[in-house]
Amino acid sequence: MQKKLNESITSEIGPFQEKLLFEKSKHIHLNHKDVFVEIGPIFGKATKSIVKGMLLNTKRTLTNKLYVYDSFKYDVNESYAEKILALAKQQNMLDLIQYKPNSWICFEKIFNNNLRSYIDSEDIIVIKGKKLRHKPPIDCSIAFMHINISKRYSDIKSTLFRFLNKTKVSCIIVYDEFFNHWSASIMLTLGFLINRKCLAINESTESSIICQIIRTPNDADLIELDLIMQDTNECMQFFDIIYDECKRLKTKVNESSLHTITLAKIQWLYERKKHIDAKNILVNFFNEKHNLSVLRTLISPYLDLLGNGFSVDRMHKASKRIIMPKTNTEVL
Repeated sequence: MQKKLNESITSEIGPFQEKLLFEKSKHIHLNHKDVFVEIGPIFGKATKSIVKGMLLNTKRTLTNKLYVYDSFKYDVNESYAEKILALAKQQNMLDLIQYKPNSWICFEKIFNNNLRSYIDSEDIIVIKGKKLRHKPPIDCSIAFMHINISKRYSDIKSTLFRFLNKTKVSCIIVYDEFFNHWSASIMLTLGFLINRKCLAINESTESSIICQIIRTPNDADLIELDLIMQDTNECMQFFDIIYDECKRLKTKVNESSLHTITLAKIQWLYERKKHIDAKNILVNFFNEKHNLSVLRTLISPYLDLLGNGFSVDRMHKASKRIIMPKTNTEVL
């Protein structure tokens, strides 16, 4: 029996982003080789918005499908496993979680439950596997991409190297949790692509950023990106590019969101042992005149950085041992 998705759940995406994904998918120009891609769908709330918009797109043909990529599995020692369990409990779907004690949890059944009709009709093609093995479909161009993956550069790198050179000019990319104090790697990556005239930022909604491809990145661009990401000093200019581009947007990015770019810069420097540089940025920030209410919103994310030693890897580790609630959860 299929369980009903609780449409009021806001833990995955908020109402503004839900509407944005629907509208962008509905109105994007398509040709017969174009596909939609989503990487990291969680339980499928964003997926549903995208596929609904895609099906109402007047330019759509039967070859235009939504390809969804995920392992649908987290190691029990990762913080995301805690979040998945909390969300499953909130949606009353814990019994659809598969669990291997002291190893992993799998939420594939929840996603399949929520998107069953679209999967059966093959409007959604689910590609299950490890992130490093994800590949776009052969002989296609990506017209729309929604990305929600970890903050580790290694995960971001594998996604970008495999998918970006398959995007077409005008492809829309929506990146979740961009305005986040742990998002330094994606900020730097997008800043680099803007600097190379490959990408433009069009708008933002909630914590996400919406970009458009203006020149499809080639292999040389991506190799150069990877080399620069290993040079902390050279990277720093791309934080400033991102900050300036976000500040120019017609739909204004609120001040708190802009300041997450500064926090991400501090995190990036501290993690790379550039403690004096990070301290100077922090001191300069507090020496500037900022609204007190805005400063209050930055206390919690800064304490989160501090509590995890400014380490992305430590942030990804579970804060406590996972104990599965007593339900009909499938134990393997």
